[in-house]
Amino acid sequence: MTNSSPRQTLDERHSFSKTRWSLVLDLHRPQGDLADRSLRELSERYWYPVYAYARRSGHCPEIANDLCLAYFAQLPGAVSAIDPRSHGRFRDFLLEQLNAFLTEDWRKYSMTVMQQHLTAPFSLEELEARLGQDHRPSSTPTQAYHRSFALEVLNRALHRLRNEAAQSGRLDMFRLLQPFLTSEPVPGQYEDISKQLNTPPLVLAIAIKRLRQRFRELAEDELTETVTNPADLDSERTALADLLAGKTP
Repeated sequence: MTNSSPRQTLDERHSFSKTRWSLVLDLHRPQGDLADRSLRELSERYWYPVYAYARRSGHCPEIANDLCLAYFAQLPGAVSAIDPRSHGRFRDFLLEQLNAFLTEDWRKYSMTVMQQHLTAPFSLEELEARLGQDHRPSSTPTQAYHRSFALEVLNRALHRLRNEAAQSGRLDMFRLLQPFLTSEPVPGQYEDISKQLNTPPLVLAIAIKRLRQRFRELAEDELTETVTNPADLDSERTALADLLAGKTP
């Protein structure tokens, strides 16, 4: 998430025509495949932060999951008259919408959930495992939401990196080297992996360096899609790095 090498300017590599706001704007079309696809993409990407907020607000897992369903189902109607591009950071925009949603009786949206044909993209077991691993029990709802959002940025980047490895026929190497994206190997680990892959340790060291660089690029790309102008990117990069380090937003 930090700058490690010269790169193109944000204006050169990203025109902001494809941001998370473009998905929200797609919801302004009440019918059609595009709106349906965009709603499902939004729910898949941000289900976990909303779920973490609900759980740290005191809801049990089943209720928190139902709350997520209702939140995303009502989102097209909630943003129908909003131009979200004027709302700054995307994570703040989603949280503003969530807080407004929670002032209502969210159970009244059960019919909307059925009409949207929405289903939970993750199992409760998976969500609870992530929650226990990622957050302290003392985390506030807002802290849990923002940290989950930051972790989701990295999770999406990792998913894309894994797909690239699979497409290039290097998935086995990726699986073995993935733990070293964020940590250094202990003595002897390179040698063990080199035996498994029948690859010289020096080649593995180079592969890890390239994977880390590509991981940073993909995380930067994911983060770029959550801001509306280049000036916001540096501050958002710093903010999410702090969140990943456990600092209070």
